[in-house]
Amino acid sequence: TKETIQLEIDAENVKFMEDETHTNKIELDDTYSLFLKYPTIEEFTAIIKMDEGDPLVNYFVMVSCLDYIASEDEVHYFKDYENSDIDAFIKPSLPWFSIINTQYQM
Repeated sequence: TKETIQLEIDAENVKFMEDETHTNKIELDDTYSLFLKYPTIEEFTAIIKMDEGDPLVNYFVMVSCLDYIASEDEVHYFKDYENSDIDAFIKPSLPWFSIINTQYQM
């Protein structure tokens, strides 16, 4: 819903909990690993303004979380590539992204 609720939280009683097994690394195969990040505030703002029924919302969220892909010899930061290049990478890599979808329940 679009309902707004006023809420007061005592910051002194907020506890930070961290899962020791949490990692941003997903091993794609024996050579490459994919590293994820949290979306930037700009990306997050764009996401919450999107229509929930738009099928591209999940895709935008996924792309916003891609940081880099790396092997022992090379690193490729997604921020250095155009959206069309990222699309071209993702399309043939769908089996890899189904692994991410399963692990992170996107």
